[in-house]
Amino acid sequence: MSRHILLMRHGEAGLMAEEDSERVLTERGEAQVLATLEHLSDLKIDHIIASPYRRAQQTAGLICQTFTGSFTTSDLLVPDADPVVALKELVDQSSEQSIMLVCHMPLVSNMAGWLLDNAPSRGLRFATADVAVIEAEWVAGGFGVLEAVFGPQGRL
Repeated sequence: MSRHILLMRHGEAGLMAEEDSERVLTERGEAQVLATLEHLSDLKIDHIIASPYRRAQQTAGLICQTFTGSFTTSDLLVPDADPVVALKELVDQSSEQSIMLVCHMPLVSNMAGWLLDNAPSRGLRFATADVAVIEAEWVAGGFGVLEAVFGPQGRL
């Protein structure tokens, strides 16, 4: 049975914070996320998992406001995390049909590269608030099929 894996990069974040993990979404970043979500209205999202970084948490909160529900947090979604470990532990071990992971560059690109081409280094380019919709029967390198990429402007 195939499932949807939605990989999302957080919205634009401010540059000023004591630590990278504390950077917050800008007004533009919030608007980017909301604009992208408008283009995803036909999709069903069963579960959302976000990085513990503040900007990803805020992005996930906006997603929940749009799609209703709640999200969980995972340390496996920080920027320098291992993409294979993150996908296998968060997606492969879940029974949900459609999962959205909200995280950062370079992780989001590396996850897409592994799912689509079994090559994390050949991942997609993600601007802030972009979402890749990948269909996969198994969570394994090269077994994903890219269905679409959406950004604030619509389908890319």
